[in-house]
Amino acid sequence: MNLSTYFPPKLLKRFEDDVTLRKLGSDSLVAYVRGISKLCDYLQHSPVNATAEDLRLFQLHLVNIRCVSSFRSTLP
Repeated sequence: MNLSTYFPPKLLKRFEDDVTLRKLGSDSLVAYVRGISKLCDYLQHSPVNATAEDLRLFQLHLVNIRCVSSFRSTLP
């Protein structure tokens, strides 16, 4: 798996730690990292400062490229 150049190493470590704490499998980590890496590439920067509007536009982008057929949004 290729990580986005915008994916901060500290964020990756945080994901690894969280997956370990929640006793999730390595497949979960790979899925989370893949999703965040796509977000990084879309934003062209780290997602650390992403806004609600950035996330909404990313979700719309995924639907438009048919990457997801539907999703639940917690954004208003």
